[in-house]
Order: sequence, then structure tokens, then C-alpha cells
Amino acid sequence: MQLEKIQTKKNGFYVLQFPPQNERPVWTYITLGMSNKTMVNGIKVELIWLNDEENKEILDVMMRLTQYPFVEGNPYDYGHTISNSEPVSAFRMNTLLICPPIIEAADSTQLLDFFEKQKTELLWLLPIHPSEKEFIQKNEDFSCFFDLWMEKDISPEFLCNPNRSLII
Repeated sequence: MQLEKIQTKKNGFYVLQFPPQNERPVWTYITLGMSNKTMVNGIKVELIWLNDEENKEILDVMMRLTQYPFVEGNPYDYGHTISNSEPVSAFRMNTLLICPPIIEAADSTQLLDFFEKQKTELLWLLPIHPSEKEFIQKNEDFSCFFDLWMEKDISPEFLCNPNRSLII
């Protein structure tokens, strides 16, 4: 995979940006350095965000997200949601669902094996619509969202479209 850009801050956290490749038709944004620290829940993590088009705002959002669990003392975990608090944003879906990197399971087992060997969780930041967040909250389990995704046979690339329609 060819590295396109690196965004860095003084604290040693990085966000790497990779353009689409033959085997991966989406832009890939991944943090580096978060796993050098342990969150208060005892877990080490890195974040991944997949987008079907290049988006410079993702670099900035992810850089801010690298700081949050260490500054605020609130760890990330599967099923948590993060709302965008920016007054002006290009994002149509203003909530991120933190979930397992299901999209990686079939196509990037080497990536998942690498993180497993490092004893690091890879958390997928998946933009969702407000009504999808309500659906997850109503069902009290974020896996219901993925069950619906599988039931409707939705391609993983569809979820990477920032302008996608609702799944529910």
C-alpha cells in the first residue's frame, strides 16, 4: 500500500492516509502511536476510517480523536458513538460508530493479524446517520446494525460512502 500523506502533532500521534489501491478501492486513514499508550480501560488501540473519496477533514478529525481518550480519560470501545461537535462540517453523517473492522476481516487478514500480535485493538470509525444511531440505541446493541447490513447484502464499500443512503 502506498502512503499518500502523514499528519503529525507534537505528541507523537500520526494519521496516515493511503489512496485507493487495486485490492482496496477506498481511501484509508489510520492512526499510528495511540497504541503506545494504554487507555484507562487497559486497552491499546489504533483507529481506522475508510472513505470512498479523499477528505482532508478526516485527517484533522482523527488527529483530535487520538488525543481524547488520554486527555479526557474516557476510553473508546466497540459500540460507542462519537458526535461531531464542529459547528460547520462537510460531513453529512455527523456521528461515528466505533466498531470492529469487519470490512478488514475478508480482505486484510494480514492487517488484523499484525494488530493481534501487537495486542492492539483496531477500531473502525464508521460514519452513521442519526436515525441509524437511534436504531442502535433502541436495540441496545450495535451488532443489530451489522445484522441488518448482512441481511440486506450491502457491500462494505457502500458503508465507506460519506453520502450514502440510510441502511435502516
